[in-house]
Amino acid sequence: NRITSKTVDKDLPTSVSDLAFIGFGLSSAFTLIEFVNQLDYEFIHSQSKTFNSKLDILVFEQDPCLWGGISYGPRSGFNSLLITPLDEFLPEYELAHFVSWMNDNVNWLLIPFKENLGIHSKTWLSTFEEALAFGSTEKSHIPRYFFGLYLLDRLQLALANTELDIDLRFINSE
Repeated sequence: NRITSKTVDKDLPTSVSDLAFIGFGLSSAFTLIEFVNQLDYEFIHSQSKTFNSKLDILVFEQDPCLWGGISYGPRSGFNSLLITPLDEFLPEYELAHFVSWMNDNVNWLLIPFKENLGIHSKTWLSTFEEALAFGSTEKSHIPRYFFGLYLLDRLQLALANTELDIDLRFINSE
């Protein structure tokens, strides 16, 4: 795990950082992923290679869970579903990637959901498993934490594939 293996500090750094995010929810995660991808693209395609490829990025998160923020992490509960179906929640260009990722990871994704089953959760699970079998999950209302984990995975992938030297540190503090 490329991110959680990084040191999570409780103290403020003494050096100057290039960028800091307050909270690690949906907006921060998407922004950081896009930032890394765009900077990497610019660095790779730069003719002069004169700009510094070393970046120091801080993410302040008060919760010890480093993914999903309140809405898409475990704080909202493992049985909380998106209020809209996937095809309305995600733009088309992101939907196919997410559905593919979800299908590849569904076995371990469902473990926390199954550990917290109630009457309505059992009904959802049987409906979801049927949609999964028929490859029609785009109309599903999925557990919110699925998307938080997807964003964490996308960030890890962006960091693993970058040409840049990025020191990403999480500060577990308000």
